[in-house]
Formats: sequence, C-alpha cells, structure tokens
Amino acid sequence: METPSPAEIARQARIASKEWQRAGIARRLAVLQEVGEEVARRREEIVSHLRRESLSRRLADYFVEWIVHAADPGLLAAYARDLARWVRTPGGGELLVRRADGVVLIVTPGNSPTLQSASAFSVLLAGNAVIVRAPENDGGTRFLLEEIVRPALVRSGLSPHVAAVVTGKSRPILSSLVPCPDVDTVVFFGNSQAGDAVAGLGLQHRKKVVLELSGSDNLVVWRDAPVEQAVASASRAWFGSTQPCPVPKHIFVHGAVFDRFVEAFVADVPRHDKTVPADGEEGVLVALANPEGYRAALAEIREVGEIRCGGYTMSEDGRPDPEGIYAAPTVVTLTAEACRGRRLACFEEEISFPLIPVVRFDGDDDTVHGEITEMVEKSPFGLRASIWTASAEVMARFVEDVRSVGLILCNDDHARSPLYASPWGGPKRSGGPRGESHLFWEQTSHLQAIACDRLSAEEIRAIVTRLGCVGVGEEGAEIR
Repeated sequence: METPSPAEIARQARIASKEWQRAGIARRLAVLQEVGEEVARRREEIVSHLRRESLSRRLADYFVEWIVHAADPGLLAAYARDLARWVRTPGGGELLVRRADGVVLIVTPGNSPTLQSASAFSVLLAGNAVIVRAPENDGGTRFLLEEIVRPALVRSGLSPHVAAVVTGKSRPILSSLVPCPDVDTVVFFGNSQAGDAVAGLGLQHRKKVVLELSGSDNLVVWRDAPVEQAVASASRAWFGSTQPCPVPKHIFVHGAVFDRFVEAFVADVPRHDKTVPADGEEGVLVALANPEGYRAALAEIREVGEIRCGGYTMSEDGRPDPEGIYAAPTVVTLTAEACRGRRLACFEEEISFPLIPVVRFDGDDDTVHGEITEMVEKSPFGLRASIWTASAEVMARFVEDVRSVGLILCNDDHARSPLYASPWGGPKRSGGPRGESHLFWEQTSHLQAIACDRLSAEEIRAIVTRLGCVGVGEEGAEIR
C-alpha cells in the first residue's frame, strides 16, 4: 500500500478531528483512559523501544515512568475537569471552555522521540487530532500511536486518523506541513536556534507555535540541606550524559556546607560513570552530541575553577581517549566571585555534556540568598529550578524571588515529572518569547467564554450536555 503524503495525512486528520471534538469531553476521556491503562500494561514493550534509542535499562526505566504518568487515567481526568469551568457572576454565571485548536503537528527530537511523543495524550484530550513526527529509525512513537492509541479509537467507533505518525527529518516535515491549511498548531521540541526558525515559519503562515526548547537548570543547596538527598538529586545530572533538559546542570551551594556537599557529590560519581555500550543495564553515559563543545567548555571553565573529577573524553568502554565521543562525569568547583562579570559557556549556553559547575557562595545568609537568586534569575534559560533546605522561610523566600522558571521544586528530585503540572516549558530560551509551563492540553486549545446570565437552566443544561459533561461547576467539568 502506498504511504499517504503528509498533506493527505493532514486532510484525514482534519476530517477526523471534527468527529473527535463532537465526541465530547467524557467520551474522549474514556478512550484516553483506556489508552493509559494499556500503556501501563505494556510498559515492558515501551522499555524495549526506549532501549533501541541507545538507552540502558536504567535510563529506559527512568523515562518510561514519564510516559506511563503522561497517560495516567487519573491525571487525564484532572485535566479533563479543567476543560470546562463555571464562573459565578451577579447575573448568574459564565461558562469557560477550552476548545481544541484542530490539528496539531508534534515534532519530536531525534534523541528522545518516544518520550516526547507522550505529549500527544493530553493534546488529544482537548479534542485535537495529532500528527506526530518520528525519526526514520524510531519504533517507539509508532508503537504508542499506532498500536495503542489508534486501536482504542477504533474500538470506540471513532476514526483512527485522529492520531497519525509521519516519518522523516524534522525540517522537511515542517516545510511540508506548517504551510498546510489543515494544520493549526505546531508543538516543537528542539534547541533554541531551531526553535527560532520554527517560530518564524509559524508566523509566516499564521500558525500557533508551542516551543519546548533548551533547558539548563539550577539546583540550590542551602546551609541546612540534607546533603545525602541533595546529592542524589544533583547526581541525576549524569543521566544521558546531561543531555536531557530536566536534569540539573548547575549546582549553587551555600559556603557553610560547600565542602561537605562537594565531597559527597564527587564520591557518588562512580555509580554513574559507565557508558551504555559498556553496561547496558546500569550505564547512564551516552555518546556526546558535541564532543568539541565539551572540550571547549572545559578548557574555558578550568581557567577559573578546579576540576574535582573527570575532565577527559573516553572510548565507549570507558578508557581515556582524546578523540573519544564519550565524556567522564566532570565536576568543576568555582566561586561566585569567579563567575561574576564573565560570560562562561557553561552558564550562557545549554550544558549538553556531563560537565557540572558547582559554585560556592560565601557571606551572611541574606547576601548568599541574594547572589544565588540573582544568578538563577539571570540565567538565559527558564525550565526549572530546585532548592534543598530545612528552613520554611528560606524556601518561601526562594519561591518569592525566583520568577523566571516554569517549575520550582522544593526538597524534591530535581529531574522528576510533576504529578499535575507539566515537566516542560518555561520562559526565556526554554519556551521561546511566549514561553511558560506547558500543559499541552491548554497550549493546544483556546479559551471560549459562553455568557449564560440570561439563559434558563434547561438551556444551560443543553449546552453542557453537548460538551460531553454531566455538569459543570466551579470545580470544573463533571465527567463521571
């Protein structure tokens, strides 16, 4: 059978999206909850696909939990309740509804397509049809969409064209589908430079663009932090050779606990220093996307800091190799003073290699707090930040003063997926000019208000029923 063209796939998705929207919130939720149960049941099959993306068992087990959570029936029910909400007014009330954009193109990155394709679950919930880009050699995205989502649609009497996959490189797919009149919105995962080009293409063709771009996060360790837990969180940095956006990439430490933290952090490195080819079960180091970038950043930062471990490239079996495409976990310590007034690549550009600067902040607590939050706020990235402290006051001040990230975690694993909020998005380079925390069902829908002040209860009930709800209250849609 001849593979349909991208334009034909988009045309089919447009037709299917109208049927999917008319199905209503409750029916869409029921289908996707069935999908979520199937995703959980077929966890090991998803792990197998993740391992084909050059991941070890340890990394695959980490990422599959994100996928299972993105499809969790309870999470999808919580999102569904937020698709419709009643607001009481002096005259009666108004109905606020999220309406689907229509057809959403999701462009996954080459290094983690299966993980990022899980964003399709909440995009579908809003009533959109999705077209998900997958690289040529990727099987995970096709598995999720074609072997789990589409059969669930068919079993419910709905068109399978609500969920489609297109295979190929990102640029040709964007070039063919963004101008297509049947595509309404683009969700793009990639680096900041590529994101700028996609945003420009979207503007040219008057398409909404949701950007999920670079992350280069900060983890803060206060004077009273539980060091062992903070080290466990900081050591997520080595996962995937520090390429995943949500792992911490800079560690800011109060001078009072600096030496103790660094000693424990470096001592923990041997648990994370194996490459995936050398240890397919526990290895977390993958090939560098940019070996020269690692060498250049290391040469620059070693002029102002001290290398505590690592500092070399290696072959896939872990032996030092000047031409190697793997890098040993590298910890560099430096002072806040050494950072001041310098434009270091490790802070100005995304760290996509295992080189972690650990910065010492000295002085009284007010001074240290001010300097740390200033550095966090000055970061050109805005994905997430985390803090470890036993003080509720310190935690509260940090939350008050750090406003330029999409997610703040307090005394929690920096790199975990939140239970309701999105793990993606943020201002600055992390989400583009309109960046914020990306709840994908929200970003790929638009708000519609229905003024009900002069409507009868019967008329309101008819509208709510058409939306696919039992009722709508101030707590959101009733969909049971």
